Amino acid sequence: SHSRGSASIELGGGAGPDDTGDGSRHAAREYGVEASTVEHLIATYGGNYRELLKLATASNDMKRVLADGLRHIEAEVTYAARYEMALTVEDFLSRRSRIDLLAVDHGRACAPRVAQLLAVS
Repeated sequence: SHSRGSASIELGGGAGPDDTGDGSRHAAREYGVEASTVEHLIATYGGNYRELLKLATASNDMKRVLADGLRHIEAEVTYAARYEMALTVEDFLSRRSRIDLLAVDHGRACAPRVAQLLAVS
């Protein structure tokens, strides 16, 4: 019988066994961010979360939280522009990050910074 099941198939972009718990705390120390930020990136980007962490090491600004009460960081804007073809503030806030739905102010406070980051990405 050839029934191996889908449990043994690894999907691209998925988080691996080292990407939870101790692994996220280790990554947080390695990249100088909060463990909750790493956990947010893993939940949002799966196995691609380390690409975001690499972008975040470019400057301390890239590690800054975009919206009060949320874990999204500035590096996510650069990632969205470079790898997901995000072109507008509205695209990032509503479709790429969902900050528009999650933030109390719908992302209005961080919109100017998102525009700056999109312009240089």
